Amino acid sequence: MAGAVVKIQDDELKALCSRLNEMALSPDERESLLASIGDEIMTQTKDRLAEKKTPDGDGWADIADSTKAYYRKKFGTENPGNGILWRQGGLMDSLAHEEDSWRVIAGATKIYAAVHQLGWRQRSIAARPYLGLGDDDKAEIAAMINLRLEEKTGAKS
Repeated sequence: MAGAVVKIQDDELKALCSRLNEMALSPDERESLLASIGDEIMTQTKDRLAEKKTPDGDGWADIADSTKAYYRKKFGTENPGNGILWRQGGLMDSLAHEEDSWRVIAGATKIYAAVHQLGWRQRSIAARPYLGLGDDDKAEIAAMINLRLEEKTGAKS
């Protein structure tokens, strides 16, 4: 997957995944769980784009005055489309996830995805992180994993 991908290494999620591995899930069961997690990450990321927030819930930097001037000249408005990072929906449409029986990779496939995620100092483009997992995101994914554990063992964890 080209574009922007953020690697998440979280001890709490790793511990839950370790418990799942001990339960000897079949490859199909693991892949199904990871596909569900990938879907959840995509939902979380789309929500963040709509809310104009980072994974931690902070708001993004406003559009630069020079960009607003360019937009006024070209489009007749300071911010065409639906807001920051969402002029025509290309970034949103490029969000994707892939999974196999051992991992899920989630990111955006547009070539400019990394610029928006990380910023670009030479062009004065502020970082506006949209990929990643905040505490609430991790809690939702942990709940998904715990539910799968409960379904598999028949006991609450």
